[in-house]
Amino acid sequence: MAKDHSGFSLKSPAGVGLALGAVLTELIDLLIERGIITHDDANHVLRGALDGLGKSNTAISHIDATALINQLIERLNKGRA
Repeated sequence: MAKDHSGFSLKSPAGVGLALGAVLTELIDLLIERGIITHDDANHVLRGALDGLGKSNTAISHIDATALINQLIERLNKGRA
């Protein structure tokens, strides 16, 4: 069982990804709700994350990550309507 620098035991990379995604989603929603960031700011962050992943990788984890970020962008933009 791997441990990260914080000392937490990491049993599943997928579990870590799910947890971070859930936290990110709630944090973005809260920051928008409180007027700290705008929808455009949140879109900028998510699109920057996509750019950071690159476009040429065909690994399943890369495909999953880009799909999830695109779903977050769609969800964010639905909230604007």
